Order: sequence, then C-alpha cells, then structure tokens
Amino acid sequence: SLLEAISGVQLPRSDGTCTRCVMELRLAESQEPWQCQVSLRREYDEDGKTPLPRTTETKFGNSIDDPKDVELMARRAQKALLNPSNNSDQYIDWIFNDDNDADTNSLKFTKNVVCLEIKGNDVPNLSLIDLPGIIHHTEKVEDEKFVKLIKDLAESYIKREASVIIATISCKDEIENQEIVSLARTVDPSGLRTLGVLTKPDMIEQGTHEP
Repeated sequence: SLLEAISGVQLPRSDGTCTRCVMELRLAESQEPWQCQVSLRREYDEDGKTPLPRTTETKFGNSIDDPKDVELMARRAQKALLNPSNNSDQYIDWIFNDDNDADTNSLKFTKNVVCLEIKGNDVPNLSLIDLPGIIHHTEKVEDEKFVKLIKDLAESYIKREASVIIATISCKDEIENQEIVSLARTVDPSGLRTLGVLTKPDMIEQGTHEP
C-alpha cells in the first residue's frame, strides 16, 4: 500500500475489515539504527464514546529493530485496544490462530490509537494516519452504530487544515458509491490537500475504462 511504501513497514491487512482502530505512524529521521516502538494511546473510555479526562500513552512491548516484525505487533496492539477490560500485556505475545480471531474481541471498533514511532537514517520526518475503511451497512442490526462511528472518526481527522487527505478509491466499485470522495469534497472543496489513489486496478472489467 501507499502508507507501507512511505513508512517502510507493513500494516495489518486482510481481505475483510482489518483496521479496527486508528493507527498513527510517527516517522522521524535519526542517526541511530532503525527502530520502532509501539504504544497504545487511550483517549476514550471502554465504550469508545466518552473522552477520558486525561489521555494516556503506554508502551506496548519492547522496541522493534526489524521492520518485518512491525505488522504482527501492530495487530497485537490493536487487539489489546479492542479488549479494554483485559490487561494489555497479555496480548504482547498473542498468537493469531485463524481468520475469525476478530470474533473474540469485546469491541468491533475503537477510537483509541495504536502508535508506531519509527526512527532511522532513511526515515522521513512525517506523520501518517491509517483509519478504518468507511462502511455503509453491517450484518447485525446492533452493529449499525459503527457505521456512524467510523464516518465521524474519518471526518475528525480529515477536517484538520494541516492534514493531507489520501483518498483511496477502489476500482471494484463506482466512484459515486465511495463515500470518502464526498467527505473529502466537503472538508476540502478546492481539492488542494486531497490526493486520490486508485486501488485494485486489476479488477476493472474489460471495456469499462474506455471513453
């Protein structure tokens, strides 16, 4: 992905919904050897609705010195945030047994943040935010609240004037059906800080791209 190309690390991916919290990548150039420290930043209570009186950020595991190890630790950190009633330390060495592991989480999504602080010689000075993909419906009626939660979360980040919006647009669906386009136009009507990125171009049906 584009974020992975910029950051040099792989983020959690799957065919279904994989990103279920905010992932904040803080990149900084350093003369020291490459390293990444994963942290958990809690801004909201367990139900994800009420802001905490004080934001806390705690380290999650030891510093990582191999970029290949970041993806697994980021997944573990996300699982810790999705199970706020449990001690987060129990997920530092968590083993994911199957693709249905998400079904064991107490939360489907959370507004709290997995932070990846990455330093190294070839690392640019940049902050990147990876957000859960916008959804339009859920299988269960009781999960429909997450449609609004994710949309509100996206809006809260992209409306910031200092943010550059990377709008990922899947070639599998019509652009009119992808809400990120309308959200970006609302907060950035001139398009001066919006970049559109097409994904899955191999899924374009033959002939549909012709004028």
